[in-house]
Amino acid sequence: MPHWTHINLAEIENISDLQVALDLGAVSAVSILEMCQGRGLEFRAHPLGFISCAIFIEGHRKARLHIWPFWEGVSQGEGVAIHDHVFDFTSWVLSGEVINKLLYVDEGGRAHSVYDASYLGESSILIKRDENINIIEGGSFRFSAGGRYSMCAGQLHETKAVGAGITVTVLITNDVSSHSPLVIGPLSGPERYEYCRKVISSEELAEIISCLEVVL
Repeated sequence: MPHWTHINLAEIENISDLQVALDLGAVSAVSILEMCQGRGLEFRAHPLGFISCAIFIEGHRKARLHIWPFWEGVSQGEGVAIHDHVFDFTSWVLSGEVINKLLYVDEGGRAHSVYDASYLGESSILIKRDENINIIEGGSFRFSAGGRYSMCAGQLHETKAVGAGITVTVLITNDVSSHSPLVIGPLSGPERYEYCRKVISSEELAEIISCLEVVL
């Protein structure tokens, strides 16, 4: 477990300050959760299988809290977990572990459908393209509490939490592309997916915090 240096998170008011605190190992999973709750920030289910909270939005830069919970039913589905981003990002793992698997377009790979991702109100929409791509698996990398990793926009990947506990990460992003993000799915997938990003209740968040406090 990392050693948490004392920093008053209530004094953090921008992404740069948050990044300094993260690099110093001064942010714990419980402290960042409680900070977001104390500021009245909204937590929503995400189709990639976690709970997301926007901590700061500063033009093309954003900071988000991601929580992979211990209950089922958050994910849109295993078949549409491979995706890319329109932003570069660095992710700090505050608790638990994640495996980040890289994938590449290659003619010798397995054929998949391609979906354009967009947003409509509180819903995420995937629309199937009239084209397929072949992809192969690259490396898989495991990151545990205290670790971090970075990725560039446009890189296909799939990130999953591993283990029985709760995984908490903070993601700082930098938008670099105006294109729609892509999601890769099975050839037999439907023409359209729609996922409602429901608000997570305060009771559900309290349960997450209590479980984290037991672990930490």
